[in-house]
Amino acid sequence: MKNTKGSLLILVLWVFLFLSIMSVFAGSLVHQQIKVFKETEIDRELINISESGMAFVRNFVLNLNLAGQKVYALNETWADSDKFKGYETGNGKFYLYHEQFDNNLKISSKKNGLIDENRKVNINYASFDVLRRLFVEIGGASQDIGEELARIVIDFRDSDSNVFGLQEETEEYTYYLRSNVKYIPDKKFFSIKEIYYLPYITAAIYENIKDFITVYGSGKVNINTASLSVLKVLGLADSAAEKVSFFRSGADMKEGTADDNVVFGLNNLIDKINAVIALDPDEQKSLHTLVISNRLCVNSEYFMATGISILENETRHGKITCILDNFGVIKDKTIVFVNKENHAL
Repeated sequence: MKNTKGSLLILVLWVFLFLSIMSVFAGSLVHQQIKVFKETEIDRELINISESGMAFVRNFVLNLNLAGQKVYALNETWADSDKFKGYETGNGKFYLYHEQFDNNLKISSKKNGLIDENRKVNINYASFDVLRRLFVEIGGASQDIGEELARIVIDFRDSDSNVFGLQEETEEYTYYLRSNVKYIPDKKFFSIKEIYYLPYITAAIYENIKDFITVYGSGKVNINTASLSVLKVLGLADSAAEKVSFFRSGADMKEGTADDNVVFGLNNLIDKINAVIALDPDEQKSLHTLVISNRLCVNSEYFMATGISILENETRHGKITCILDNFGVIKDKTIVFVNKENHAL
């Protein structure tokens, strides 16, 4: 009898323990469901704020176009303005921002504005030499790898089936099969992300070049906004590129301020720069070669907009990145969710 009671007591204790564990598990599951539901609600609000904020940016760009105002230089409102800082919409705020590196001061600063795509190297149009310099000087690739990558990019986008730049005519399929590449599209790049999957591209090379390349526009680079690195990659002599940057920065030696010198036309460009800082004959020749090669322009027509959406008292934020043209038409868009400490705002 005593054994029976003891066994029954043990059974009751086991049942009680099991029910306690299940209760804790159920409570944890409910807590997780509440957390997921809350994050879903927060994400929905962040998406709405992001979309509303980007609509504000699109209207701003469109209104510039409708008013006949071309986008020339870094001292204009599209590049940095308080109107893009804390735009109130819905239950939160939207901040447009990017990091701008000053070529003369050699420092980066946060700007509330857009980045123009025309300051970048367009991989759909860049020549073999420009691409090679891009991969070597900015990407950090060796000379051999830089040349091979430049060749692959051109073969990727051209319409023929022969490998670019070889002395003997060689079929692309046969040549690239050795790198386990079984298909060369023979079409222009749709996104810069496609370049990541090319042979010989490493994560490091891609990270180094991704902010300096684009697939939007006619392939011409805006001389008013291009970085020192891009000007050099285009083929401008180092000293000439530095003097172009000096010319642009104006009397205060800071880019993106009211006294910047802006180029509104490429005619007499050398004379305009010479009036501020003297170019020697070799520098003049280098700049003249770049102008007549049709690689430069003076205004921008495509833009990257990166915005952060914030809800009060929430550490979870939304991050939206769009590419848009000068009519405010979005060409590409991504939205992700990030923690407060994971962005530079």
